Amino acid sequence: MWATTAAAAAAGGTAPGLGTYNALSTGDYKPASTGAHKAVSTGSRSPCKPPPITESYDPARYIMYFDQWHTSVLPDKATTAGITHVIMAFAEPLVFTTDPIGEYKPHMELAKVREMFDENVKISMAVGGWGFLVGFREGARTPESRALYAKNIAATVENLGYDGVDIDWEYPGGNGEDYKQVSNDESEVETYPLLLAEIKKAIGDKELSIAVPGLERDMMAYTPEKVVAINAVVDYVNVMTYDFINRRDAVSGHHSSIKDSLAAIDAYIKRGFPSSKLNLGIGFYAKYFTLQDPKSCTQAIGCPLVLAERDDGGDTGTSGVRTFEASSFPVFVDRSKLVLSPNTKCGGSTGYTCGEKSCCSQWGFCGNTPDHCATGCQPDFGHCGAFPESNEVSDKATTEKVSGTSEASKEDEVPKTAKLTPSPDGSCGSKTGFTCTGNNCCSQSGWCGATSDYCGTGCQTGFGLCDSDATSPAKSSDAPKEAPKEAEAPKTAELAPSPDGSCGGKTGFTCTGNNCCSQSGWCGATSDHCGTGCQTGFGLCDSDAPKEAPKEDKAPKTAELTPSPNGSCGGKTGFTCTGNNCCSQWGWCGNTADFCGTGCQTGFGLCDSDATSPSKSSDAPKEDKAPKTAELKLSPDGSCGGENGYTCTGSNCCSQSGWCGATSDHCGTGCQPGFGRCDTLSPTLKPRTAAKPKSMVKSRAQKSVAQSFQEAFENGIEDVENGGQWYVDLETGLFWTWDTPALVERKFTEIIAARRLGGIMAWSVGEDSYDWRLVRAMQKGVENMNSANQA
Repeated sequence: MWATTAAAAAAGGTAPGLGTYNALSTGDYKPASTGAHKAVSTGSRSPCKPPPITESYDPARYIMYFDQWHTSVLPDKATTAGITHVIMAFAEPLVFTTDPIGEYKPHMELAKVREMFDENVKISMAVGGWGFLVGFREGARTPESRALYAKNIAATVENLGYDGVDIDWEYPGGNGEDYKQVSNDESEVETYPLLLAEIKKAIGDKELSIAVPGLERDMMAYTPEKVVAINAVVDYVNVMTYDFINRRDAVSGHHSSIKDSLAAIDAYIKRGFPSSKLNLGIGFYAKYFTLQDPKSCTQAIGCPLVLAERDDGGDTGTSGVRTFEASSFPVFVDRSKLVLSPNTKCGGSTGYTCGEKSCCSQWGFCGNTPDHCATGCQPDFGHCGAFPESNEVSDKATTEKVSGTSEASKEDEVPKTAKLTPSPDGSCGSKTGFTCTGNNCCSQSGWCGATSDYCGTGCQTGFGLCDSDATSPAKSSDAPKEAPKEAEAPKTAELAPSPDGSCGGKTGFTCTGNNCCSQSGWCGATSDHCGTGCQTGFGLCDSDAPKEAPKEDKAPKTAELTPSPNGSCGGKTGFTCTGNNCCSQWGWCGNTADFCGTGCQTGFGLCDSDATSPSKSSDAPKEDKAPKTAELKLSPDGSCGGENGYTCTGSNCCSQSGWCGATSDHCGTGCQPGFGRCDTLSPTLKPRTAAKPKSMVKSRAQKSVAQSFQEAFENGIEDVENGGQWYVDLETGLFWTWDTPALVERKFTEIIAARRLGGIMAWSVGEDSYDWRLVRAMQKGVENMNSANQA
């Protein structure tokens, strides 16, 4: 549910229809049996009336998704007038796989939601969304799992007062977010209709809808045979006629064109869905991609793109989305009023800057990686582009010379640790201006840690401790004056257990169980956590391990395995379960007796037998007394981490700020390993090197994505023939594609009226809050549609 565009006009007509109107008792459209083609329109944008329907007519469905991520600016009742259905997104699918049922709470009370819309509006609960796959797979697997899943869905719908449920499985059979980690599974094509049938039986007269893909390559679950079974139980179908171009594509194209949308609708009609059950989808966002050669891109379709997807399916950071919200456009920033970020957050919504030595990423976090400093970097809130070879960039907010002695000396040049900014990401030293906290040292390469590699040769005095500080007078006022650090290290048993996966001197929290505290301050059990830089005293470290290997060494070492990106585990996949999860005999992660008892695969996670195993070190809490990460509830709203106790599912990571996602900002520095996947735990997940477009690094330091979006928004070109808006920003090298009110109007004429569809839907209402132009275009189209069919 996201979008982008490029530059140069094309000539010509409109998309042809596949057939003629056939008067059916239901008002449905069917292709002509002769296969003859008939032009639906000649390119005119004025609404046209379809042939009159004399039989009874149901008003058009006007459906709006309402998600939890865009609620700051909401429409008034005049703007929402006419909306017939609201779909609350999302509930995590895994919640419904267990007995007792997991926890789910709507992001807004339904009574308050109803106040925003017409009196008779229907409200459904959306289950799923992009990347949430494991719960559906588990729920659909067996007759017993389907019955439990449906029972839990029905109970939730009834208890919360929903009028229906929307199943958003992207996608049954494969090609989902984890398609590079998990092979497509034809069994899902068989079990998907069975799951829908079980849900419909359980919810009775409540409505059941489904969200389905727009790209035909993803329609593997919707064969003519399966459509018969699916159509028998669903009340309507929301066709996601957007995202026709995504990061898997190598060349530019429209993300929601009339031509592609019509092709998707015709594909579902051909496969057996009545046109009256289909709703056309509109996306309230633009998508952008990076062009290899912007100057040569003179048409919307076919321009080569810079690699947007890594080998593991992750995002390279060269593409993205911009919603139609005020926050997506540039605003004047008075830098003198910005405050240096205290927590790595930055950008317009926070008022925090990263200073001159760090970049503010498009997601609003400070850092020095290409993900922070390249595409999407916010130049008003920090540095953007490549850093100079020298370290001449200074930040008065973060560095200060020591003074106050009668004689100048080299020591006077050492910054005061107490006056420096504590490291937000494990980096330190003169390059960043950050200092290490607790008993950590700043190594010559600029990273915090407590081993000899950090505290010995090359240790940067003034940015933390150094071994030389142990026996000589301290060089900064806040450093211990005597005794080696080990003598001052806190006892793990005396520290507070980490509530959120963070640990070490910065937070004062310790890791529980057999977890180690990494140099960057996060709990985990891999070599990245327990090896070099491991913070002794805040959990285990490899140096704490017994010299004689226990019998368990014959089993695969969990810490050396790749954490499961999708819930699967064991000898067949080589994946291990994270946190306190167990790997069942069937190869799936979980924490119930079915997973941890008989058949549990030792070495790929915990097992009940581990409860009595000795801990790695005497100061680590025993497993039965330590809080179990697996007892955390699955995230119902995309939030995660210690603050709320939620964990991410699928191949999603829990970022340092507590949100689930699969980008490098979620899975890299600060990723909370006990609450989902982390790239630092997966040595096999390494990005491919992506080619940079010409002049990109230079231009990005001068022009933000928001500024590029505004330029595209104001100067976009309509591809009349294909029915899409696009623009190429030569300065940034970005290709943009999006929908406009004029294109929405054409879609009512050339698709909805021409194919006699049941209605229209959009993702998502809060994303059009800049001026509600697309919402109003949909509102007008539905009014015209209803008037035409009643005439």
